[in-house]
Amino acid sequence: MLSTPAQPMEKRQKNIKRFFSVQWKMLMLVIVVIGFGVVIGFLSIVGFRQIEAISTHIVKEYSSIMKSIHEVLLSTDIGRLATEQILDVDRYSQIEEINSLEVIVDDSFKKTNAFIAALTWGSETDAFRESSNGANDAVWTDLGLRGAFVVMVIDKLNAQFIGQVSILYNGFIKKTLDAIELHLEFLRLRDEGKTVAALEAEEQSRVLITEARHLYDLTLHNLSEIVNSVEILTEKAGQELLLTESKIQNRILAILVVGFLVSLIFSMLFSQSIIMKPTTILISAAKEYGAGKFDTRINLNTNDEMQELADAFNGMAERLSNYTGDLEAEVKERTGEISKQIVEYEKLNKFMVGREVRMAELKREIDDLKEKVKNKQT
Repeated sequence: MLSTPAQPMEKRQKNIKRFFSVQWKMLMLVIVVIGFGVVIGFLSIVGFRQIEAISTHIVKEYSSIMKSIHEVLLSTDIGRLATEQILDVDRYSQIEEINSLEVIVDDSFKKTNAFIAALTWGSETDAFRESSNGANDAVWTDLGLRGAFVVMVIDKLNAQFIGQVSILYNGFIKKTLDAIELHLEFLRLRDEGKTVAALEAEEQSRVLITEARHLYDLTLHNLSEIVNSVEILTEKAGQELLLTESKIQNRILAILVVGFLVSLIFSMLFSQSIIMKPTTILISAAKEYGAGKFDTRINLNTNDEMQELADAFNGMAERLSNYTGDLEAEVKERTGEISKQIVEYEKLNKFMVGREVRMAELKREIDDLKEKVKNKQT
């Protein structure tokens, strides 16, 4: 069957109506609501990533600094205690014990210097790897910290303190090693019977130990300053984290409120323009039809099911109007015919009535004539 040019046009119009149907419009409303949900979800993810970044920064930077300072304090304590044990040795014959304690002291000094260098330069920098001709990096690798424990570069304010710590601690190391050497010399000279030289070496060793302890106390003081500063920075970072979290919550809450209001307004406008208004027009038209006003027509251009319903109403009204018009014309025609018949009947009735009257008059005239004839005969 061949299609006429009007058929593709009707098909396109049906496709357009199908596209703008109420179901599609409801789907668009759902898409808008889902869109707001996606936006809120996206902002939530971004916010959580910001919080995670700040938290990671706090953990990665400040916790590594605090752990490094803890390792420095622990290592220096081990070295100081080993030094005190060496200085308590009273016999040169205990040289093997002294040598083992010197190894502990040397290891603690190397470990402490490695952590101080990591705090100064950052454990993943070339400056740290090249510091002390690579000795610090070697210690770091031997401790199994390469790639497993990352120390960030310390801030500028604490860099001054850590620089002073490095200078003071290296002074402490030199004074301690010199004191140990003089103490060993004191033990050797005393065993050789060189009392005067031995006492002189002992006195020098005590002076160096006193100076070393003073440098150690200054080192601890600067480390405590760094700890206090890091605690303040950690507190500020925590406050920043809370502020960021509060901002994100407020942002999400604001978007929720705006999204709810927009969705509410959009839904009201949608229901008003797509459902309520066309429905009101259809109800009004139905009342007009109920009152017999079949010439009423509904004008809707919504390109959806409501327009199809309005077109159906208009078609029904058109058919009822045509039927009523035809019926009225037929009634008028039949009324005209009946009116003509009534007129003819009335004419006939008048004729018949006139005839009867005439017959009665003729009868009276006949009776009168008969009376006259009878009178003449008598």
